[in-house]
Amino acid sequence: MKHYKLSVLTLALATAGLSSYGVVAQEAKAATNDKKAEDQIEVIQVSGIRRSLQLAQDLKQQSTSVVEAVSAEDIGKLPDMSIAESIARLPGLAAQRLDGRANVVSVRGLAPDFTTATLNGREQVTVGDNRGVEFDQYPSEMMSNVVVYKTPDAGVMAQAIGGTIDMQTVRPLAHGEQSIVFNLRGEHNSLGALNPDSTANGFRGSFSYIDQFADDTVGIALGYAKMTSPNQEERWNAWGYPDLNSTTKVIGGAKPFVRSSELKRDGWLAIVEYKPTERLHTTFDAYYADFEDEQRLRGIELPLQWSSASLTANPTVENGFVTKGTFNNVEAVMRNDVNLRTADTFSFGWNTEYQLDKNWSLEADLSTSSADRKDFGLESYSGSGRGSDVGAKDNLGFSFGNDGIVRFTPTLNYADPNLFKLGAALNWANGLTVPGNGQDGFINTPSIEDTLNAIRLSATRAFDDGALASVEFGMNYSEREKTKLDEGYYLTLKAYPAMLSVPGEFALAPTSLDFIGMGSMLSYDSLALYRSGAYNEVSEG
Repeated sequence: MKHYKLSVLTLALATAGLSSYGVVAQEAKAATNDKKAEDQIEVIQVSGIRRSLQLAQDLKQQSTSVVEAVSAEDIGKLPDMSIAESIARLPGLAAQRLDGRANVVSVRGLAPDFTTATLNGREQVTVGDNRGVEFDQYPSEMMSNVVVYKTPDAGVMAQAIGGTIDMQTVRPLAHGEQSIVFNLRGEHNSLGALNPDSTANGFRGSFSYIDQFADDTVGIALGYAKMTSPNQEERWNAWGYPDLNSTTKVIGGAKPFVRSSELKRDGWLAIVEYKPTERLHTTFDAYYADFEDEQRLRGIELPLQWSSASLTANPTVENGFVTKGTFNNVEAVMRNDVNLRTADTFSFGWNTEYQLDKNWSLEADLSTSSADRKDFGLESYSGSGRGSDVGAKDNLGFSFGNDGIVRFTPTLNYADPNLFKLGAALNWANGLTVPGNGQDGFINTPSIEDTLNAIRLSATRAFDDGALASVEFGMNYSEREKTKLDEGYYLTLKAYPAMLSVPGEFALAPTSLDFIGMGSMLSYDSLALYRSGAYNEVSEG
C-alpha cells in the first residue's frame, strides 16, 4: 500500500478549490433564497387620492419655477364638471362663475385676460370675446395633470402676466398598461324645472381607452366625455334706487326673472404615440369639443319710480329708504327670452424628438387650434296694450324682505292670455323706422372666430459635468387671427299695429314668479314663434 505525502503546493491548490466551490455553492444558495424571498414579497402599490397628491407634489418639486399642480388619481377620475372646477381649488387661483358653472380662472387676483392656457404646452384659442380661456370647454375626465406656472419659465412658449395654465393629457406609453374606464353620474336640481320647457335632471358620462402595441413601441389613447347639465335660477334685479326726496330713496324699477338653462358638451380626445427606438419619439394628439348652451328666461319688467307710476302717500320709510308701499298705474312688460350659444373648439399637435447622441437632441412641434362661436339672443315682449298709457295698469304693492328682495302684491293676473298679448307694451323702439311703439322684440347675433397656427424648433445640448446640466435653444413662430361680428335686429310683428294673441301651438303652461310674489305669468315658445316667421326684422344699424 502506497502512501502519498501532500506537498504544500498541493494543499494550497486543494484548499483554494474547496474555497472556490464553497463560494459558488453559497452564491447559488443565496440566489435561490433571493428568488424565494422575491416570490414572497408583498407589493404595496399606492393609488387613489394619495397617489394623486403624490404626483402633484412630484410635479411641483421637479419644477424650477413656482407652480401649482393637480393630478388625476387615475385616468378619467377628476370628478369635476370641467377642468376649471379642479384648478380653482389650487392656492392663488379663483374661478369666476357664469350661470352656476366655473367658467374662467384668475391667477393671483389678476383678471382672466391676464392668464393664458396651453394644452400639452401649446397655446389655445378662446371662444370668449377676449383672450381669457373659458375652461368649461375642457372636460376634467380628459386631463391627466394641470400645472399652473405663477412665475416666468424660459421653457414655456406661451406666457401671461397673471400665469400660465398648462393642461396635460395622458401619454399612453408612459401609462404603460391597458386601461378601459367608464364613468356615469347623474344630477338633479333641487329647484326643479322653473320654466315649463326645461328639465331638472342631467347626467355626465365618459369613456377612456389606453393601450400599447408592437412591443410597447406604439401607444394609443382614446377618450369621449358627454355632459348634459341643467341649471335653474331665480333672479332678482333692481333697476336702481333714485331719490324720492332730499332725504329718502326708493326703488326705481325691477326686472325679476326665472332662468332655466341646459348645457350640453361633447368632448373627443385621440392620442397616438410612436417610439420605435430610444432615439426617436413622436406623438400626435387631437382634441375636439362641441359646446351648446340653451337658456330660457321669463320675467316681468316693472317700471316704478322711473316711470309714470306714482307712489302712494305715507309709505314705510326706514333709515332713509322706502321699504314698503304701493305704486299705482304700473305698466309692466313681460319677457319670454331665449339665449343660445354654440361653440366648437379644435386643437391638433404633432411633436417629434430625436436623440442625435448622448449630448445632443432635437425637437419639432407643430400645432393648430381653432374656435368658432355663435350666439343668438332673442327678446320677445308682451303686454296689455301697445305703447305707453294704453293697456291695463296695476296697483302694485311692495315690501322689502330681510334678504333684500322685494315681494310684490299685484292686482292683475299676468297669466291671463286674454289680457296680455304679443306686442310692445312701452315705447322702446329707439331708431326703429316704424312708429315708436313698434319694438315687439329684439335679437342679437354676435359670432367669433379664432385661429392659431404655431411651429417650434429647438435643440438641447447636455453637459456631462460643470455648472450647467443642459442648454436649450431654438425658435417659435405663431400666427393668430381673431374676429368678432355683432349684429342686432329689431323685431316687429307682421300683424302690426295690432297686438297678437299667443297662437295655441306656441302656448306653454304659465311660469311661476312666486319667489317675488308676482304669481304666474304668460309663457310661450318664443323661439318657435320667431322661427315661424311671425316677425319682421329691421337692422339696428
